[in-house]
Amino acid sequence: MNGLKRVAWYAGFGAVAAFALIVGGCSGDSPRMVTEDDSGSTLSLAVGDEFTILLEENPTTGYSWELKFGAGLRVLSDAYEAPSPSPSPGPRLGAGGVHRWVVKVVSSGSAEVTGVYRRPWEPATAKPAQVFNLTVDGQ
Repeated sequence: MNGLKRVAWYAGFGAVAAFALIVGGCSGDSPRMVTEDDSGSTLSLAVGDEFTILLEENPTTGYSWELKFGAGLRVLSDAYEAPSPSPSPGPRLGAGGVHRWVVKVVSSGSAEVTGVYRRPWEPATAKPAQVFNLTVDGQ
């Protein structure tokens, strides 16, 4: 393998390894990640544990997530993360990103996370584009 191919191979391997660490976590102590696919499920965690909710969001369309957190849960951070810059010149117009909430279980019992993906100016009675529901059992 010549030098350039070897560098490219190592760069590709490094990217795959980094992705695996981000998605899979470095250890069993890494916070639990929850996505749209987990909507409708129950998450059992100990009091003091943290988890992260990641939901795809595209505010350029006017849509955004509105989440409500039940008693027993504390939101530690709430932020929209824009997509990474495109390798091609110019901005990624219209590209969506992800909304990330880091949440801590602060008391035992069952708590609900409910959310709607909608345009905030539309009537509250309008059907949302998506819904998200999660039950958290604090133990």
